[in-house]
Amino acid sequence: MRARALRDLRNYSDAIVASRQAEAVSPSDADILNNAGIILQHLGRDREAMEKFDRAITLRPVFVDAISNRSNSLAQVHKFEEAFAGYALTKVIGAE
Repeated sequence: MRARALRDLRNYSDAIVASRQAEAVSPSDADILNNAGIILQHLGRDREAMEKFDRAITLRPVFVDAISNRSNSLAQVHKFEEAFAGYALTKVIGAE
């Protein structure tokens, strides 16, 4: 996945473009949405990131990485109780 490779290289401006292209081709791919959210986090766009994570979680309700990433964004926007609940949920899901 090109967007992931660009993200790994910390080329976030090109990564978000590649991510949008991937999402246009596969709008129901939870992994693509999660990656888009991570890129948006790196760009300081946590509210937009949460929208991507929410969509990923809707598609895959036990997607621990997306739930954890969403919790990170929630913490960044000072929604600590919601973030904590998300982190707790990842522990429960991971224990199953």
